[in-house]
Amino acid sequence: TARSSERSLPDFQRILCLTSFGESSRMVLPYAAAVALKTDAELILLHLLGSGQESPNEQKAARSAAEAALDRLLQEVQALYPGVKAAARIGESGGEADRLARILDAGADMIAMGIGPLPDSLLIPSGGLPERIFRHARCSLLTANPEGASRRLERRYRKVFRRLTPEDLIRINDEQPELIGEDLFHGGPILRTSRLFLRNYSPAGLTKVFEEYGLFPRLREKGFADPRIAVQIDDDYRQRLRVFFGEEEDEDHLLLEMVLREGVLEGAREGGSSGRGPYFPVLAVEWITMQNPRASFSPERPPLPGQTYPGLGISREVLELIAMIGLRIRKDGIAIHPEYFHAALLYHPRFKCYNPVQEGQLTALIRDTGEHNLGDVSWAIHLDCLCGKNLSQRLPWAIDQQVLPLTDPLKAHFNSEHYRTLFREGLAGSRYRIDWRLFSERLRERTDPDRAKGRTDRSAGEKAPGGNNRDGSPPA
Repeated sequence: TARSSERSLPDFQRILCLTSFGESSRMVLPYAAAVALKTDAELILLHLLGSGQESPNEQKAARSAAEAALDRLLQEVQALYPGVKAAARIGESGGEADRLARILDAGADMIAMGIGPLPDSLLIPSGGLPERIFRHARCSLLTANPEGASRRLERRYRKVFRRLTPEDLIRINDEQPELIGEDLFHGGPILRTSRLFLRNYSPAGLTKVFEEYGLFPRLREKGFADPRIAVQIDDDYRQRLRVFFGEEEDEDHLLLEMVLREGVLEGAREGGSSGRGPYFPVLAVEWITMQNPRASFSPERPPLPGQTYPGLGISREVLELIAMIGLRIRKDGIAIHPEYFHAALLYHPRFKCYNPVQEGQLTALIRDTGEHNLGDVSWAIHLDCLCGKNLSQRLPWAIDQQVLPLTDPLKAHFNSEHYRTLFREGLAGSRYRIDWRLFSERLRERTDPDRAKGRTDRSAGEKAPGGNNRDGSPPA
């Protein structure tokens, strides 16, 4: 089947991938590299310089910076796709017509490029070089647009964030904020922050948040007519928020549970030197559960490791809500420790491992297992059937923290040359495979207790460090 599928691919000889080093061109690059690897085509990374109206010194500096960035990008492509025939080129300065001519004259069988925001009704972007390529190219085109569903959700949540006021978040009912008296010096109200979730949200304020961000409307659409929030804030270090439906507050009526705490990440010193670096305050997600107690698993959708019930299908919205909470309480980022591989994969589009070497290893693991069923891979990793380099941890693939940066200082950590260099090293030095024979054996032992008798491996170890997990989708 694989050979037949490969024969059906076009006979590409050269794939031209345009890069501006921006988000959209970074999005299209992995797809272009994968096609090049499958078809044994040459992959050309092409960066076009500016219009040529800059001064000679500015042009020289721009070329030098572009050459360095293109070299780093080429190294990452070769590390991520071993065996791909890749090269890098820089197009000279010139007008848009000159740029178009260089692209069309490159003799490519496919042009890959990132494009800007597109209305849903349009098939091509209007204006600029991308439109000209669409109109004049006589080869296959591969495009990527960063303005997907996640970005639209982020923009919508940002609007709600700006609309909600602190007074909206501390109300004890629909009219009155949580107060304990008046400020004797300034005449204003004093807030009882110790009775607020993360010192910023009353239960009524949280209900308003879930309504305004659309979480409760989504739950009602799924048949949960009267969702309600319960919080535990007696522990200043770890605070718990749960959403139930119906009258009971138990496992069979639990829809959402999250345990959050405030934490700190230590950054590397500038230049990667030893010693203490800057500190980044973060909102840490210790536990998150999203589950649908009314749904059942099926042969087509069996449980993933850690699942008691199927997921709710609202993980993207919940993660974005947590990001808004982090912004509200002035944190640099959101930190989460995924217990299972499928959770790390779910977070990976927006969350990066704080440790750059682990980010390279996780990226390699995603690459090397991408052709297999996600459920099988996650169970195989959970049952210790993963083989490869850099697997000295007791939990073979374990990573420390995945982080969503919210502020420029923390974003600079992930964009630094020090981080990118260590990421490339972790990526290039990691190869993984699943031992499917061992997986089949251990899976049979799980379903047939008699087969498991006498085993001396980590029989107590279906429980990971940190206690029992009842995670739905996504577990963490």
